[in-house]
Amino acid sequence: MPSPRADIEAALAGERVLARLDLAGADLRDLDLAGCHFDGMNLEGALFTRSVLTDASLKDARLTGTVFELAVLRRTRLVGARGAGVKFAFALLEETPLADAILAGADFHGSSLLNCVLLATELSGADFSAADTSGSIFENAGLERGAFQGSIATGARFSGCRLADADFTDADLTRTHFERCLLARSRFIAAITEATRFEECDLEEADFSGTGVTAGALKGSRAVGARFGRTTPGP
Repeated sequence: MPSPRADIEAALAGERVLARLDLAGADLRDLDLAGCHFDGMNLEGALFTRSVLTDASLKDARLTGTVFELAVLRRTRLVGARGAGVKFAFALLEETPLADAILAGADFHGSSLLNCVLLATELSGADFSAADTSGSIFENAGLERGAFQGSIATGARFSGCRLADADFTDADLTRTHFERCLLARSRFIAAITEATRFEECDLEEADFSGTGVTAGALKGSRAVGARFGRTTPGP
C-alpha cells in the first residue's frame, strides 16, 4: 500500500526525505517537490499531476504508469528512468536532462520540452503531438513511430536518431536540423520546412507532400521512393 498523503506532507514539511516512504501508486498531486530526490525509487502508478519538480532527481526511477500531467519539471533529472505508459501531457520540461532512459510509448501530448537534452533515450511510439520541443536536442534516441503531428520543433536538432515511420504532419520544423537520422517512411505532409536541414539521412519512401522540400535540398541523404510536391495527397 502506498504511504498515506498525510505521511507524505509531513515528510515534506520536515527534512523533505521521501526515501523511506512507499510511493508506488501514491497521491503526489499539487505538491511542491522542488529539489526532492527520488533516485532509484519505485514510483509506478504515482500521480504527480500539477506538482512542481524543479531541480528534483528521478535518476533510475521506475515510472510505469506514472502521471506527470501539467507538472513542472524544470531541470528535473530523468537519467536512467524506466517505465511504460508514462504521461507527461501538457507538462513543462525545461532544460531537463533525459539520458539513457527507457520510456517507450510515453505521452508528451501538448507538453513543452524547451532546451531539453534527450540522449540515447528509448522513446519508440511516443506521442509528441501538439508539443513544443523548440531548441531541444535529440541525440541517438529511439523515436520509431513517434507522433509529432502539429508539434513545434523550431531550432531543434535530431542527430543519429531512429525515426522510421515517424509522423511530422503539420509540424513546424523551422530551422530544425536532422543529421544522420533514419527517417524511412516518415511523413512530413504540409509541415513548415523553412530552413529545415536534412544531412546524411535515410529518407527512403518519406512523404514531403505539401512542403517546399525538394530532393536537391537533402544534403548527402538517401531518398529512394520519397514523395515531393506542394500538393498534399488525397484521402
